[in-house]
Amino acid sequence: MPSSLRIGLGFDVHPFVSGRPLKLGGVAIPHPVGLAGHSDLDLLRQVRERLARKGARIVNVDAVVIAEAPRIAPYVDMMRARIGEALGVSADAVSVEGTTGGRLGVAGGGEGIAAQAVCLVALPVSA
Repeated sequence: MPSSLRIGLGFDVHPFVSGRPLKLGGVAIPHPVGLAGHSDLDLLRQVRERLARKGARIVNVDAVVIAEAPRIAPYVDMMRARIGEALGVSADAVSVEGTTGGRLGVAGGGEGIAAQAVCLVALPVSA
């Protein structure tokens, strides 16, 4: 079936808080503090359901985690798999990278974590 392509872009940032585990991309990461956010993969599952109701599908996703700590490299493969499961795509269609914030801002200053993601979506073309 022919499709029309759309691109979505998102950005989010949360400060660190004591007494919470750190979860990124559905993976628990050992760290002394967690994030003040309230969702991890729940939002992605909701997006998948909304798109499915419209006959749309996710083609691929690229996400960048911006933080001075923790380093996410050891967890990237697990994060790709869990994000892919939540979105209904293969882990091969999900890219996750980490970078520092250059010691600037909330993420770069070690006060929290920011993330940016872009997603390619295929929408059905109306006949």
